[in-house]
Amino acid sequence: RTVPRPLQEHMVLFWHSHFATNAERVEYAVQLADQQQIFRAGAIGSFRDLIHRVAVDPAMLLYLDNYKNKALSPNENYARELLELHVLSRGNYTEQDIVETARAWTGHSLNGKRTYQFKPGDHDTGSKTIFGVSRNFDGPDVIDEVVLGVRREASARFIVSKLWGYFAYPNPPSHIVDEMVVPYLASGLNVGVLLRAIFNHDAFYGASARQGLVRSPVHWAIACAAGGRVHIDAAQPERFVGEMGQKPFYPETPEGWGSNDEWISPVAMWSRADYAIRVANQMSAGSYLKEITSQPVPAAVETLRRS
Repeated sequence: RTVPRPLQEHMVLFWHSHFATNAERVEYAVQLADQQQIFRAGAIGSFRDLIHRVAVDPAMLLYLDNYKNKALSPNENYARELLELHVLSRGNYTEQDIVETARAWTGHSLNGKRTYQFKPGDHDTGSKTIFGVSRNFDGPDVIDEVVLGVRREASARFIVSKLWGYFAYPNPPSHIVDEMVVPYLASGLNVGVLLRAIFNHDAFYGASARQGLVRSPVHWAIACAAGGRVHIDAAQPERFVGEMGQKPFYPETPEGWGSNDEWISPVAMWSRADYAIRVANQMSAGSYLKEITSQPVPAAVETLRRS
C-alpha cells in the first residue's frame, strides 16, 4: 500500500490504457495531467459519465484527431476507436456504423488546441443511421445509444471481460461474464458495483486467478519497492518501466497495453533485474534489511511474512 486509495490508482492505470493517449501527439503536458484527473475522479463511478468526459477531453481530441473532424471532411479515427476499443469490440458494429459515427462527432473540436470547443459550423446536422437507428445523432448521442440502448448488452460484456482480465485473468468464460453483467447493468453502469461483484466471485480466488497474470511493469515495480520498504522516490521505477514495456503516457497504440506475454522478453527481464538490484541496494542502505540480517532465521522469515 503506497497511496491512500490503492484501488482508485489501479483504476487510473486501467483507464489510462483503456483510453490510451500518447504524449507525443498531445500538445501540452497539462492536458495529460488533466486527463489523469478525469480518470481519478471517475475511476469507480459511472462508466457512462466517464466516457462522455473522455470523449471531449483535449488529450483524446488531439490523439485521435477528432479536432480535425468536420462535416465537409469527416475524420474516422476517433469513431473507429470509440466503437472498437472504448465502448464495444470487433464484431459489434459495421464499417457503416463507423462512417455515420464520424459524422455525428463532427464539430467537436478544440479552441486553439487547448480546450474543448463545439463548432456548430463544422457539425453535420443530417440524419445518420447507426446500429439500425436513424435520427440526427450528435456525438454524445452515439455513446448513449451504445451503453444504454441497442448495444448495451454487448458493451457491458466488453467492459466486464476487460476488467476481469485486468484483475484476474484474460478471456473469462461466458458464464462468469453473464453473472457480472447483471449487477453492472442493474446499477446503471457503476464500475464500483462491478468491481465488488468481481472481487466477491468465487472464481476470483481460484487457481486460475491466482496464477492468471504476469504483473505489469508498473504494478511489479511498485510492489517490489513496497515489499522492500523502499520509498518510491528512492526506487525510481520511472527509469526502468519503459524498458520493461510499459512507459506511462506513451502506450504504443490506441489499444493501450496488453498483458502476460507482452511483459516477457529478454530486454524486459534484464530491466526487471536491474530494477530489483536498485531496490536491493536501497534496502541495504536502510534499516529494513539490516533488521533481517541481524535476526535468527525464524525471526527473519516472520519479519518478511508480516511485511
